[in-house]
Amino acid sequence: MPAQNLRCCPRERRPGWPSLKTLLARLVTFGGALALTVYATREMIAVVSVGGISALQWAMVVLFAITFGWISIAAAAAASGVFFGGVRLRGREGQAVEHRTALVMPIYNENPATSFAALEAMAECLLQQDAKGFELFVLSDTNNPDTWVKETAAFHALREAVGDGMRVWYRRRSDNTGRKVGNLHDFVTRWDGRYDFMIVLDADSILSAETLLLMVREMVADPDLGLLQTVPRLAGGKTLYARLQQFAGRVYGPIVARGIASWQGDDGNYWGHNAIVRVRAFASSAGLPTLQGRKPFGGAILSHDFVEAALLRRAGWAVRMLPTVDGTWEDSPPSLLDAAARDLLHRVLLVAELAAVEGLDLHRALRLLGDLRDDPLDLQRPRRLRRAVRGQPQRHRPVLGGRGNRRAQQQGERAGHRRAAQVGDRLHLVVSFAVAGRRRSPVRTDRRAIGCVQSSTRR
Repeated sequence: MPAQNLRCCPRERRPGWPSLKTLLARLVTFGGALALTVYATREMIAVVSVGGISALQWAMVVLFAITFGWISIAAAAAASGVFFGGVRLRGREGQAVEHRTALVMPIYNENPATSFAALEAMAECLLQQDAKGFELFVLSDTNNPDTWVKETAAFHALREAVGDGMRVWYRRRSDNTGRKVGNLHDFVTRWDGRYDFMIVLDADSILSAETLLLMVREMVADPDLGLLQTVPRLAGGKTLYARLQQFAGRVYGPIVARGIASWQGDDGNYWGHNAIVRVRAFASSAGLPTLQGRKPFGGAILSHDFVEAALLRRAGWAVRMLPTVDGTWEDSPPSLLDAAARDLLHRVLLVAELAAVEGLDLHRALRLLGDLRDDPLDLQRPRRLRRAVRGQPQRHRPVLGGRGNRRAQQQGERAGHRRAAQVGDRLHLVVSFAVAGRRRSPVRTDRRAIGCVQSSTRR
């Protein structure tokens, strides 16, 4: 699995132009958000302009415009999903599935009882559907000896429960270089020739047999499709916060997902789990390089999913979302502190991701999506958004020749590295506090969704 050059775009395949439906959805989403923001800002200026506007009021108007524009994008995207959010399934229902597909679950010091129980439930449902070609593959990075022993026992129990109907594999790395990214890349490097597709799971993921078969049929029906992402529902919550999150996801989740899928089109995103990937495309075009510099701006790209989707799309493969498909679940954090710690960790990992995105020759929609995931108070965002929509590269200040200019450039680079190191140390300190607070209230994993899978299969 070769590491990709982020500054050199491959020429074998080129991303196709978006469809008319996708273009209209983008026009409604971003044009509607712009129109709403302009109208609301004018009204706010009219309100505060009575008797003159002070500098503090102007600052309030600017902040109002930024925050209102952020909210209006979600509202306009939801409206776009109503008109253009329909998804046409290309696979034929009832088509026999014979392509070899691996259900890949990377784990790291997880509870083996819950993870292997989810795999057993999915295997039983697939066997009841008489599905062929599926295999279970557990990729362990566990370094806790007690957990490792439990994983080995759970693996033997799972293999006995499944029997000869489905092959079960277990691989443990003694050196977990690259964490989840390195775990998956090691699997693709060693076993890419064995499988046509791989369905990437988290330790708390579970999918119904109908959804798994549908995902494989969609990949078979579209040879240009490199990745297909489902929208997992939250399940298994026991606390009040988790139940409220499940309710909100059930009510608002489909609306938001349809809106995102409508304007993304074939330039979609990858969430790192509950998705099916074409192994050949992933192996040839999604190898992540090691960034130069100090962490978190250098080193391995740990927030890998968005960058891998961008690399697949850059290589000409379609990346699509299925917002209307049920039968895909994941667990939710039990408390607000756990959710805040996880969100903070994701923000820190995005720092390295943004360093990769800045140097990557991306498709316009993917660069735009990366900008939308940044800090909403970033003052350079409107300029970057305009360049992303127009397809223009990021501007860099030119460096003139001459000994004095080269010396100034070297001094500026050293100062930039010092600032990056200071920011990295602060981020590491914040994450350490967040992780320490999270240890007091560990995330509990529930398998109530297994009953949902079994009941949906019986229906």
